[in-house]
Amino acid sequence: MVIYTGATTSIKSVEGLGVPGSVVMTLLAPHLGKGHVLYVDNWYSSPMLFQHLLHQGTGACGTVRLNRRGMPTFPKKMKRGEVTFRENVTQLAVKWQDKRDVNFLTTVHPSSMAQSGRLEPKVKPACVLDYNKKMGAVDRADMITSFVDCARKSTKWYKKLFFHLLDTAVLNAYTVHRKLSEERMPYKDFRLKLVKELIQEHPLPRRSTGGRPCVNTPTAAHREALSFFCASYRSPGTEHKAALQSLPLHHPTQKGREN
Repeated sequence: MVIYTGATTSIKSVEGLGVPGSVVMTLLAPHLGKGHVLYVDNWYSSPMLFQHLLHQGTGACGTVRLNRRGMPTFPKKMKRGEVTFRENVTQLAVKWQDKRDVNFLTTVHPSSMAQSGRLEPKVKPACVLDYNKKMGAVDRADMITSFVDCARKSTKWYKKLFFHLLDTAVLNAYTVHRKLSEERMPYKDFRLKLVKELIQEHPLPRRSTGGRPCVNTPTAAHREALSFFCASYRSPGTEHKAALQSLPLHHPTQKGREN
């Protein structure tokens, strides 16, 4: 994990890749040259980064912004379902018109179309289907967490990091719970149940106010009479009055006075 702290961010700067590309190369340093394929979103993707990864024995695929340096030109207006491929020897750029423009860059996919495995199959570029399969869990996790996240506005970056890690840990626990248990519950209910169990297991000790302890500590008889009184206060009778009168009353002692 690399925490962005501005100019002092601890990353290995790679010439020509900028901050996003340098972050990728810093995190992937132990895994380069092992035949892995990296899936990223459009903040990181660029032709220069993907080419650099390819030289290091690592494939890459991801959404991309058309204004990245080295990206080819595409038609501005396309009908829904149309697709345009632009490729060189090592990279493939794709523009596919769905509900909106979808732009991809890849070094591991061919320029072909394939059907999605849904109930209503839809023809999509092969790189789009593979990206959705690999990145779908990440996007879904972000969506689920965004509805009930515990983050609050704060000027302290470490607080935001703490709450993000806490949300991630709770979501992971929810995923494990669904795998190991037959119980199916909404994520919000799982979080609420988790909070209640943590409070019950680790209650906060009551802090003393430092005042004089109360002499009139309620007894079981007092509580029973009080509940009887509250239940019948709308129709006053003699039974609850007799019950209250039969209770022993305690008065605090005072100096210079008898009990």
